Amino acid sequence: MVINAGRENILQSLKASGQVTTDDSQALHRATQALWIGSQADFSHSQLRSWFESDRVVPEIEQSEYDIFLVKIEMEKLDPGFQPNVPSIDRLDAFRRLAENPHEVKVSSRLSSQAYENMGFYK
Repeated sequence: MVINAGRENILQSLKASGQVTTDDSQALHRATQALWIGSQADFSHSQLRSWFESDRVVPEIEQSEYDIFLVKIEMEKLDPGFQPNVPSIDRLDAFRRLAENPHEVKVSSRLSSQAYENMGFYK
């Protein structure tokens, strides 16, 4: 998922815990600009992987209010509420259920907003 760099509170919470807590679920829903879903194999063969593996942080002198962080959430089972084109209430419910299901969170370094262009993200 894509989260604007200005959403520091939720980003810090995700980095610190490596999990989405019940308290974080609504804030994460509100902060999410775009989503991408796929299998681990899909992710491994995508350019997205490089944004998490390399130190591609935006230099402080070049930082912008439009910078983003990519958040990877690995789940044992995909919640249907994260599929494209679902009603907003179903999407919110999916975020709420995250805290109840096993998952692992990884947050990228600060990136330019161009990092997720043409990568198959959806809203």
